[in-house]
Amino acid sequence: MQPKDGADRVVSVWLTGSAYRIVVYRLDEAGVHKVLDRGSRTPPAMSFDDRGREALRLCTPSCTVLRWSDDRHAYVGA
Repeated sequence: MQPKDGADRVVSVWLTGSAYRIVVYRLDEAGVHKVLDRGSRTPPAMSFDDRGREALRLCTPSCTVLRWSDDRHAYVGA
């Protein structure tokens, strides 16, 4: 899935025997780049914060919210 219209990222979610695997790829002229590869015990939740940035919530078992940083081309912890 693509997080929002015009985003240069694709999110892949896989369900394994006991957890979810979340992999995010960034697409650009040079090709495809993996920017996140994490596990979660609960389904990931994607939303948008008050600044319009993508927020990805993962729990393993404590929960972490990662926000997309256009400057870094990466998700950063809250």
